[in-house]
Amino acid sequence: MAIGQGDFLEDGQVRALCTQCGAEKHEPFDRCEKCALQPVGDDLIKATAASVYRHFDQPSKADNYAYELAAYRDKDLTPLLSTIADDEFDRLRRWLSEATQAPALAANFGQLVRKFLPILLIAAIIGALLAYLKH
Repeated sequence: MAIGQGDFLEDGQVRALCTQCGAEKHEPFDRCEKCALQPVGDDLIKATAASVYRHFDQPSKADNYAYELAAYRDKDLTPLLSTIADDEFDRLRRWLSEATQAPALAANFGQLVRKFLPILLIAAIIGALLAYLKH
């Protein structure tokens, strides 16, 4: 399931919370406007757990969780995060790793194409020219 930009924005729903101050955010990876925390590494995994992305693969659970998160707005998230099992944090860690590696692979492929495309074009032109001259 892909969570869209406009999902989970009904009254009483929260998409993500800052793990440091509890402020509402649109995405778990966003910098907090209140305390300026930019979650990376383990903080990003906790931030993902404190967002609808915790249930990225179960839309109905994500919808319910968006309402649950609203109860923690501007509060200490320790009670919420302490209810999350280690294996769930591991699942989120794997998902984040996969989600961030896919664009990197695409970018690397794009770099390879840009690097070798001129050579391939020249080879194609020479091949076409030789084929034309043979006839």
